[in-house]
Amino acid sequence: MDASDVERLLDRLEEALGRARRVPLTGKLLVDEEQMYGLVHELRRRLPEELRQARWLMMERERAAIPGQAGPSAGAEGQRGSASSRSPAPVAAAAGSRTGEAAPQAQEVLERARQVAREIRQGALEYADGALREALAALEAAVAALNRGRSELQASRQQ
Repeated sequence: MDASDVERLLDRLEEALGRARRVPLTGKLLVDEEQMYGLVHELRRRLPEELRQARWLMMERERAAIPGQAGPSAGAEGQRGSASSRSPAPVAAAAGSRTGEAAPQAQEVLERARQVAREIRQGALEYADGALREALAALEAAVAALNRGRSELQASRQQ
């Protein structure tokens, strides 16, 4: 799954919202709840693997940054620590080199995930702005209709 697949799903979501009927005088949409949840579920299922990996890396980084919070492998780490004191140093060096190799990849995955998140956030903001603009236009039309009706009432009173 790549970003274009996610964009196609977002397009389907937007089309469904565009076809939805409006509730009179409110500007709100009547949508097929099952269809909307289905599209959201499909979006979540198809999120790029990089985003899932980045989320996992961020959680691991946060967990490691909290002092005194031991993960589920804390006991295993302690056992490995005592065993590693007896094992040769190259094992520790090899583990360090793997970590060093993974860090740039993790940074790249995080940056890609942040970019996707920025794009999604920007799209959501643009959509919300458009929806609010449409709601405002509907409200302005309703206010204008109310003012015309009120003017007609006042004119008929004076006759």
